[in-house]
Amino acid sequence: MRALHEELEGIETMVNSVPNPQKEIEILQTRLQRLKEKAIDKEQIPRIIQQLSQETAKLDIEVTSIKPREDIKDLFSNLPEGVSKVYIEVKIRCPYQILVKYLEALNSLPLLFTVEDLSIEKFKAGVTESLDVLLLLSAYVMA
Repeated sequence: MRALHEELEGIETMVNSVPNPQKEIEILQTRLQRLKEKAIDKEQIPRIIQQLSQETAKLDIEVTSIKPREDIKDLFSNLPEGVSKVYIEVKIRCPYQILVKYLEALNSLPLLFTVEDLSIEKFKAGVTESLDVLLLLSAYVMA
């Protein structure tokens, strides 16, 4: 009986922690809608690669390659049905300040990316110093 009473108190505490459940539901639905708008489908991958390339051109970044990485298996098997992740590898060469601007530009794109991996090595050609950058980006895909 005591265990049941404690469980009920816990449930009551949870219920009281959300003073207006309907408003919270509306907020969550709005957030979900925004995420859906930023999600992509597999047919849009070429367009995404084009957008990534356009951002490099705007900043005069030397691009080694931008390509999807289909060899990376999704580590998150608990994604909802109809949702998967795509990985895009971006190899570029640029100064540090330009890299920062590129990352900011990625953040401003109408898509939601996650930087899964970032590898940076110094590159020196004569007196000019740059960075060789390998970015592994991921995005959720609605199948």
